[in-house]
Parts: sequence; C-alpha cells; structure tokens
Amino acid sequence: MHFYLTLFRKTYVRNFQYRIAALINNFGSLIFGFMYIAIWQGTLGSSRRVIGFGSDEMGWYMAFVQGVFFLTMGLPRGFRIDEAVRSGEISLQLMRPVSFLGYYAAQCFGFQVYNIIFRSLPVYIILSLFVGFPAVHAANLPLVLFSVLFSMVLAFLMTYFVGITAFWTNSIRWSFIVQYTLIMTFSGFLVPLPILPGWLSTISLYSPYAGMHYFPAMFMLGRVSWEGILLPLFWCVALTWLAVWLTRLARRKVEVQGG
Repeated sequence: MHFYLTLFRKTYVRNFQYRIAALINNFGSLIFGFMYIAIWQGTLGSSRRVIGFGSDEMGWYMAFVQGVFFLTMGLPRGFRIDEAVRSGEISLQLMRPVSFLGYYAAQCFGFQVYNIIFRSLPVYIILSLFVGFPAVHAANLPLVLFSVLFSMVLAFLMTYFVGITAFWTNSIRWSFIVQYTLIMTFSGFLVPLPILPGWLSTISLYSPYAGMHYFPAMFMLGRVSWEGILLPLFWCVALTWLAVWLTRLARRKVEVQGG
C-alpha cells in the first residue's frame, strides 16, 4: 500500500511542472464551455424547455460536465502503455512485485486529484459565475461525491483499456479514437442523454459511459435516481474484473520491440 500511496503522491506533485500547460488547457476549456452554453441558451431562449431542461438548467448542466471533463478525458492517452511496450520498459513493469493494474490506478488518481483542484473546480466555478449555481440540497451532496468518484473510476478503466490494447497492436491510436468517440457520444457530455433518439438514448443510459458525465450532472441538478448510483457501481465492478482478466492475458502475450 505504501508503494501505491508514494506513486500517487509523486504523480500529483509531478503535474506542478506543467502549470502553464494546465492554464492554457483551462482557457481552452472555458472557451468551449461558453460556446456550448451559448448554443443551448440561444436554442432554448427564455421560455422553451426540452425534456424538462430550460435555459438555466442547461447552463448548469454544461458548466458541470465541462468541469468533470478533466477527470474523464484529461488523462494521458492510454497511460502511455504503448510507449512502454515499444521501448521494452513494459518488461520491467511486469517484473515488479506489484499489481500492474494497481500501478496505473495509483498514477491515474494522482492525475485526477490534481485535475480536480487546479482544472475542474476553476473551470466549473468560472462558468457558473456566468450561468449561476444550482441549488444543491445538503442530502444530495454525498450522492454527488459518490457519482463523481464512480466517474473517476470509469475514466481510469476506459483509459486503461485503450492502453492495454498495445500488447496486441503496439499502437493505440485507433483504440483511442474509438473510445473517445464512444465517450463523447454516450456519456452525456455534448447533450443530456434523454435528448438522443429513443433507442440511442436507452443504450446510452445503460452503458458505462453514462456514469462519466450524465449521472453526476443529474445529481448535481438534484435529479436523483437509484439508477444513477447502481448502474455506475455495476459497471465499475464489472469493468474492473474485465481489466484484471485482460491484464492476465496481456502478461502471456508480451511482444516487446527493442529494449
């Protein structure tokens, strides 16, 4: 456990070396956030509502998911596992007397804690200063926190799946593109999922991606449902088991280039 805590702390501290890059990314995220909010406010106007969302609710929704974006999509692409495979470093990682999955989980949560403090919260607060803050009941705060935690775990697993494909393909470019497209489509980042066509909305709501953006935003807006907790919890457990299984397969199929 001490090893993972040390790795978590070092990953967190290492991110301070890239403060200028973080500021630039924050600025870019704010531009996109204001753009999405402006589009929806212009579409809905002052009186129109879509699936119960008015202009204010949509502004709150878009501000929140734009902040959460750094926890889900602000991670190194595939944790750079493909680079370790190509260089031969992967053999050393697999020889360590620690969990390969746990090694990258500790790194991931180091990134995410840094992103919460220095990227997600600043972006969310600045956007909310313009659209307002939703009234969150105190009883819902634990659910919001649990939902965000599930979002972080799901983001780690999705990124890990992209990285571990390097054991079979050596390149993760296409797996990253596919995963990125699925997240942007099914997570509720661009639009609340019920707005999607009927069959696509149903698939999205029951997919693991809904727990990354849509359900946390719903809890933040006070729209609490058991599905918003139970479905992400189920996917966290199921995908963790899948990650463990894929890691075992990867150990048997290590094709190192160089190193």
